[in-house]
Amino acid sequence: MTTWNPIEKGATITLSNENLTANNILQQSSVKSTDPKTSGVWFCEIKVDALNYNCIGIGSNDLPMTSAIGTNANYFFYYYNGAKYNSGVATTYAPAYAVGDIIGILVDFNNGELTFYKNGVNLGVAYNNINKLSNFCIIASSGTTTGNGGFTANFGATPFKYPPNSNDLPLGVKSYDDSQFISYESKSFILHNGIFKKYNKKIPSDGGVKLIAPMTKPTQDGITITQSSSDGANYGYLATSPTSGWISSSGATPTNPEWITIDFGFGNEKVVTSYEAKAYLGTAYITKHKFQGSNNGVDFVDLFDTTEPMTATLKKYRFSNDIAYRFYRIYAYGSSGGNGRASLGNVQLIQKPTPIIKPFWADFSITLPNAAQFSKNGMESLSPLTRTVTTFEPMVMSERNDILGVDEVGKVFSKTINLKRYFDIRSIEVEVK
Repeated sequence: MTTWNPIEKGATITLSNENLTANNILQQSSVKSTDPKTSGVWFCEIKVDALNYNCIGIGSNDLPMTSAIGTNANYFFYYYNGAKYNSGVATTYAPAYAVGDIIGILVDFNNGELTFYKNGVNLGVAYNNINKLSNFCIIASSGTTTGNGGFTANFGATPFKYPPNSNDLPLGVKSYDDSQFISYESKSFILHNGIFKKYNKKIPSDGGVKLIAPMTKPTQDGITITQSSSDGANYGYLATSPTSGWISSSGATPTNPEWITIDFGFGNEKVVTSYEAKAYLGTAYITKHKFQGSNNGVDFVDLFDTTEPMTATLKKYRFSNDIAYRFYRIYAYGSSGGNGRASLGNVQLIQKPTPIIKPFWADFSITLPNAAQFSKNGMESLSPLTRTVTTFEPMVMSERNDILGVDEVGKVFSKTINLKRYFDIRSIEVEVK
């Protein structure tokens, strides 16, 4: 189910209503949707619950939800006062919106157009250059650092209150959660040598998915965090918090290590290839640590080892790993500072990024696909078949008189052409100088 992202959100954000309602949205505490898109035409509705210099629009999936993004070139939004913004530049666009209004967002990523609706009224194309982004998701933010902004999203799980007229839309508009079509679709297969084929577009890497939402209790969302010791109430699960943290009860040494263990639960093993962490206290920081994995919680394998002291600046640690583990552990065997203990804050584990898949043709069926197969698997565009006539630079030929037979006269010239590269040659001209 597509929702507001419970993992990548600002510290003040509170989610409810199955993560479809977001409150306490501020300038440096934004929220974005799950399921970023790289192509297609998509629609959703966002209801205004609380007005506080609200911003609603789209942005690249890598925008930080814990920093001000209103001036970022990769954020396009409709401001509460009716202006549209990108790169911090405001332009008069549409009427202001208020609590109770429903903002429709139509994203034609194929043609680079972003259109907003207010209570069913088409406000016109706001931007026509959004395809400078490599991907996008829906992002809600605010223009102020105090107060409370709030939105409830309908990404398509329930009927839209103001669905656009399908006759006014491009072909193939889907709800953002991919559950329903908003306009007619045009899908195709290519029949070649008795096989129906389809062209698969490039699929970019997801960059690595963050796995842990800030935790407020030892077990949350199926994840359990334990610790070797704690200083009072500074328990291990608080290491995931952007405002709190874990503190050990004693200093970490090779003979007296201190650690936190993250347990994803049986059957929910993860392949982790990086993690983020920082020292929660400047007077209690880790100087040496290992990052380890295990599938029984007892026998741990070292995946990464560093003697670089942690600081109050968040750092990302990367390493190679292809094994899915249930348990991961940050294992400190050295600490320092005013009281010499270990501390951790902003801990985040990041899953191995998916590989980039290059465009390719694939066989689909030897029989005519049915309507459901056309809808689900058919090609949305025949652009891969679009070709242009190109005249290449002259290529020098090699003289090969050596192949002439006895008593044969004349000259022979040779040039090999790669027909896999130039598979549709219209004509060849030969000029002898």
